[in-house]
Amino acid sequence: MATSRFSPDLIHYNRDFFYWPDPYSVKKTFHDQPEQNHKGIQTVMREDTNSIAYQLLESTDWYVLRKVERGIDIPEDVAEYRANVISICEQRRTRIMAATDVQNFYETCSDFSDLLWPKEINI
Repeated sequence: MATSRFSPDLIHYNRDFFYWPDPYSVKKTFHDQPEQNHKGIQTVMREDTNSIAYQLLESTDWYVLRKVERGIDIPEDVAEYRANVISICEQRRTRIMAATDVQNFYETCSDFSDLLWPKEINI
């Protein structure tokens, strides 16, 4: 399994990911087509963030369906967990999309330790 400098939590979620090199050490690669590389990294990271959020929410989706179909309330701990996952996902995507170029992306998105995913809920 490949790992990513940009997303160390991928191993936990059993996700393969292309390894993006450090733009400071591989200047030629990143400066040949900086805009294309920047957009590519943003796209991959945004899709990866969405995928992890989907995986985390999937086990509790049935509570939402039950609420819609039968009007049974979602337990408070489940609603809080889902809100936390959605919030972290949105914050990560905002940071990813705010990066202005490859170098800025590397500096701001190489560590999401301040935006950790919540621990999966036991249902």
